[in-house]
Amino acid sequence: MLLAALLAWGSAFSQNTPTDDGTPVTPLLRQGTIHEEDLSASGQEPVPAVPRTQPVAMPRPATAPGSAAVDAPSPPTRSAVPEPVPARAAEGKPDGSYELPPFTPLAAAAPPQRRASRTLVEQGRALLKAEKYKAALARFEQAIGLDAANPYGHYFIARAHYFLENYRDSVNFLDVAVARAPDARWLAEVHVLRALNDAASGFRGRADVNYVRALTVNPDHAFALGRLTTIDTVDDARPKQ
Repeated sequence: MLLAALLAWGSAFSQNTPTDDGTPVTPLLRQGTIHEEDLSASGQEPVPAVPRTQPVAMPRPATAPGSAAVDAPSPPTRSAVPEPVPARAAEGKPDGSYELPPFTPLAAAAPPQRRASRTLVEQGRALLKAEKYKAALARFEQAIGLDAANPYGHYFIARAHYFLENYRDSVNFLDVAVARAPDARWLAEVHVLRALNDAASGFRGRADVNYVRALTVNPDHAFALGRLTTIDTVDDARPKQ
């Protein structure tokens, strides 16, 4: 009995033997199964595991205004090419796209009625350019009402009728304008306008004849030359020497 009590006391004494710092050493610690650092943290809260996150994309550094990024060049821009603008008709339709000859200056002693008639013709020409053909025709009629001898009045009445597609009326006034043309350049314009009326009415051959008449009095009339159907017509219609 005494021997059993001594063995039990020795076993209890060995389990509570303190270490050098006074901390009791347990049997598991003595055997190396538990480490001291595990025991020191056993009384603390468990440290949660840090979750693994996806890598965060760093923002691109701001570039100075006007400078392009090296690794991301901007796409090329298309240069704005203006569309070609067709030439506007000088006085109405494309058939009148060339400039007419200038008026001869009025004499200093011209009567007031003649001056007023010339002013009305100028106003009518401006209305033709604005494609206000009926208003232009009214101005031209007023012009010859003031001065029947106006050398341009009948021609412009015929021109307004042409733009209004009144081809027969246009030709009737051109018959008077031929006799009143102030010079060869305006006589050529009368023939060209007559040719335009013929072509619009479907008389292509007769139009060519009038273009040739225009070139006969004004060989430099580029519009008449460009409208001819055949160049041979010019040689056939020239006056013989």
